[in-house]
Order: sequence, then C-alpha cells, then structure tokens
Amino acid sequence: MTYAPPLVRCLRDPTHPVEDGAWLPGSCRREVCEDQALPSASTVVCVGYAGDEFSEKVAFGAGAFFVAEVAKASTKELCLQGERDWNIQSRVASTINDKSAAQFRTTENWMMHSRDSVIERVFNNGACYEIGIQRVHNSTGPFEAGTFKEFTAQDEATVQRRLREALQSFRFLN
Repeated sequence: MTYAPPLVRCLRDPTHPVEDGAWLPGSCRREVCEDQALPSASTVVCVGYAGDEFSEKVAFGAGAFFVAEVAKASTKELCLQGERDWNIQSRVASTINDKSAAQFRTTENWMMHSRDSVIERVFNNGACYEIGIQRVHNSTGPFEAGTFKEFTAQDEATVQRRLREALQSFRFLN
C-alpha cells in the first residue's frame, strides 16, 4: 500500500502494554487504529491523518486507514457477516483486490465524540481481514463560539479522499 503526507504510519507505543491501545504519533489513536467493538481483532497496519493542519479546528478528532486480522472468523461465512456489537447503518457487497467483501458502515457515539467507520470484511487465504477507514468527530459544544475555526465539509472531503487513496492502494500479497 502507499500513502503520502499528511498521512503517517502509526505504531504501537512500546512503553505501554498492547491491551492499553496506545499509538504513536499523537494523531494516531486507538479509536481509529483498532476495531473498538471487536477487541479480538489484531491491527496489522494503521495509517493516520496527521491533524496538524486542523489543530485549531476542534471538531476534527482523528482519522485513519487500518488493516486488522480477525482470528475468530475462521470461515468466509463468519467473516462476511460482521459483528453483532457493531451499530450497522448499512451493509453491501463489495470487492477488495477482486476478492469478495462485505462493506459495513457503522456509527458510535459517546460523550462529546462520535465515530464513523467504513469497514470492509474480506476472507483471504484462510483468514478474515478488516480493511477500513474510521473518523472521530469531536463536539464543539464545550467551546465558546469564535474561539475555534470550523472544520468544513471541504476539510472532511479532503481527509476522506486521502484515507481512501491509502485504502485503494492496499493489496494482498498472497
């Protein structure tokens, strides 16, 4: 796969246990580098959107493209059905590298934040993979009007385009 700035390779923080989900650099967050609804998924790679250009736009939380292996989905049928714990907004058939996939759009909300995910489930060479883009949005409610810049629809489109470019460049080696 390929990616260019402002995307950055995210790495697990070696000073924290893996279960803590700490990632480096700071623009890489657990909320976008891992499938929070499926802790058993093991992230193979995460490429995050460096948020420097949006540092004054508090509504931008984080964004990333990630690939994870789902060990418990040992058959194609189990893999493509998704997870019970996902708040699925839509599910459609798709393809990744000419391989059958299931695309899930999910949303989650928690105090002052939300996450939108587009996760592709692919069964390849006897293993189940999640290939997805996740975005965290922050509420601007706690901030006084005029003290921050707006995160615009154009900003969102730019983030999504760059993350999709990384996703579209991804190839299975086998």
